[in-house]
Amino acid sequence: MMHLEFDRRWILAAIPDATITVIRLIASEPTLMARLVQREIGSGADEQAQRSLRQARRMASQDANGVFVVPTYGKTPTELAEVILRKIGWLNVRPE
Repeated sequence: MMHLEFDRRWILAAIPDATITVIRLIASEPTLMARLVQREIGSGADEQAQRSLRQARRMASQDANGVFVVPTYGKTPTELAEVILRKIGWLNVRPE
């Protein structure tokens, strides 16, 4: 969610009873750049890198109240999923 409060408003307008849990995945700038190099190609790659850095810096400077911040350093996608599911209480939940 790039603009957290704005996005929350439109989601709640569309789904009034929604429970929104925001997870912010963070990584170092060198890690972000390494990930971008793997997926961005062509003439727009440099611009995308600059946009991504600006966005990451802006989000890091925002209040994280009510947001689960999860560092991604050295974690696989499976490990991150487990961390997130534990944080929000979805693991070890038994169906009724």
